Amino acid sequence: MDIKEWLQSRRPVPPAQLMSRIEFALSESLSAPLTDSLIDAAARNLAEIAHSKGANERGAAFDLLAADALITYAVEGAIEDPPTFTEKTDAMIKRVAEISSS
Repeated sequence: MDIKEWLQSRRPVPPAQLMSRIEFALSESLSAPLTDSLIDAAARNLAEIAHSKGANERGAAFDLLAADALITYAVEGAIEDPPTFTEKTDAMIKRVAEISSS
């Protein structure tokens, strides 16, 4: 199952506009394994928001929602491979934490 099929199998289905933003964020990461793709997209999205001039503006809320969804999906993806769950989620937490210090 590719990442787009995997996303479409999630319930509840996110609103179309949010799904579009999620898919856009993932467009640069589709060749990596599922959880890695989701983490990469979330980290990239959060870094873009954090380093933009409009990070504290209302318009950034939608991008933050997409990043939140990507992180949630990354955890869901990691759950599907229990032996690597801790490793994957620890890596995700570390990447997100590094965004605030860069």
